[in-house]
Amino acid sequence: MSPSASAPHASISFRAGIGGEPIVTDVQPSAAHTFAPDRWGVTVVGSAAHPEGGDHLRLSVQVGVGCAAEVRSAAATLARVGSRRPHWAGPAGSSMDVTATVASDALLTWRPEPGVATEGCSHQQNATIEMAGSARLVWRDEFLIDQRGVPRPGTWASRIRIDRGGWPTFCSELAVGPESPLWESPAVLEGARVVSQIVIVDPHHERGWQAARATEGSASGAALPLAGPGVHLVAWGDDLLECRATLRLLVSACGVPAWAAERWHSSPVVHTPG
Repeated sequence: MSPSASAPHASISFRAGIGGEPIVTDVQPSAAHTFAPDRWGVTVVGSAAHPEGGDHLRLSVQVGVGCAAEVRSAAATLARVGSRRPHWAGPAGSSMDVTATVASDALLTWRPEPGVATEGCSHQQNATIEMAGSARLVWRDEFLIDQRGVPRPGTWASRIRIDRGGWPTFCSELAVGPESPLWESPAVLEGARVVSQIVIVDPHHERGWQAARATEGSASGAALPLAGPGVHLVAWGDDLLECRATLRLLVSACGVPAWAAERWHSSPVVHTPG
């Protein structure tokens, strides 16, 4: 049996209540993840939110028609050392696979705490999102390596694929840490310790998306409009707060709609945005 087939698998499903408020219709916790429901969605919690080397975790989210749901996490995910390496160098070390399905006129906000690669670890996170043509998405992905006094930094790789209406809308992979062969390249991340990125998809946004660049302290960032109705905002540097500040500059510069900006960095709104 493959590691992914035997991995602990948690899942949660939502349907729309009044005004799009998320109502949990099905929840399946696992040894790795449990859920704490709230009016805006759920917080993912659990004793195994810190994958060790060799651990393979799975998490699935389904958002029903017209529902506006948000998923957060109770704490940062810590990837710890294992004996195996990321996919580009052979069998994976620890990994987490996230799959999400967003139905017609629904909205998913994915806003977990950052992932942290501790000394010597090799971690791969994969996210696959299937969206209906009228669905909306705010997907935040942050990860960093802990280099404070460690002789052998860990590696965190993150892959995101978004399909909308059966067609690919976004596919990207970024990694920080010495086991990523292009990590230190000036054409990629220049050896940055932190990556903070957001992908926003909104088929109802009529203003259009603008390419932009921004800097704040050690962080640099870019806004990259997608071929479909959305934008990819990414910032990289050596400080998480500076990367987030760079993203705020990009949000203002590239035409992100107000509802998406609000859901990214402030308390969520439970109704479907107009």
